[in-house]
Amino acid sequence: MHFHLEAFLALQHSSSSCWAEQIYAVFAIAHSSWITERQLQVKVLQLQISNFRGISSGVINLHGHTLLVGAHGSGRTSICEALGLVLSVDALNRHPVVDEYDFHNRQYIDSNNQPIEVRLNVILTDLSFEDRFLFKKHIRAWNDDMHGFADDVDDRSLVGDGSHLHWVLPVVFIARYEQNEQDFITGTFFDYP
Repeated sequence: MHFHLEAFLALQHSSSSCWAEQIYAVFAIAHSSWITERQLQVKVLQLQISNFRGISSGVINLHGHTLLVGAHGSGRTSICEALGLVLSVDALNRHPVVDEYDFHNRQYIDSNNQPIEVRLNVILTDLSFEDRFLFKKHIRAWNDDMHGFADDVDDRSLVGDGSHLHWVLPVVFIARYEQNEQDFITGTFFDYP
């Protein structure tokens, strides 16, 4: 089965007195002649950013409600925009989705005249049984103790008894400059396999 993945970001204010927001993703899943929309009550567990705006590379682990705090120019907006690019259908409908200002230091071509990619990897967690079945070819086991995929570990003793393992859905947004088209191309994809 081949699935086309589209998603959009819905921020829901928490009921607590803090300004934290919980992130949910809503996916439109298309297969052959049918399209269905349904809410996945998933959360963003991790965001990995490469070559996006003022961030050359970085990893953010999110736990429960997360509040981004920092000085002007520290990257708060870039983090929110990165999540929006990965999880927002609206972002994919605008043209251009990205421009030269979205690339780190506005460099989208390297010294060898090759395109530089923006990569925004997101790990979605709290998948329901139905979600795990639907995305079974694309989910991976995640180890909370290691903050990584359990199958990436060479030493199986580090995985432990499995009590800290759960299923996650990795997705990735990729943007690069296509020289033949003289335009930026983008897409959001399942990141496994």
